[in-house]
Amino acid sequence: MQVEGISSDLAAKTKGIDLELGKKAEDKTASIGVRYLTNWDSGYPEHLKTIYDAPVGIFVRGEIPQLPCLGIAKTRQPSSYGKKMVKLLTLDLIKAGFCIVSGFVRGIDT
Repeated sequence: MQVEGISSDLAAKTKGIDLELGKKAEDKTASIGVRYLTNWDSGYPEHLKTIYDAPVGIFVRGEIPQLPCLGIAKTRQPSSYGKKMVKLLTLDLIKAGFCIVSGFVRGIDT
């Protein structure tokens, strides 16, 4: 509760959390070149901190480029036409200098 924004209710929910489970997950992601950044880490993107209900943490593979970013999301069951169009669109956006961001939730972005 000493951290700004952490209520007594939220703090109570963290009691009993198995920290070893988190350590194992961190080790596993590190073994495949992925790191986890919280919004308190210096590498967390500043522009993410400015959005409403910003994620507490993000998984990052590689470096976060300082480019305009775009996310493609929503449908979980894209049609074959939708998949084809997203692929063409994202390739053109990458060539134009955009960074494509994905939450890796099952759907069009993955």
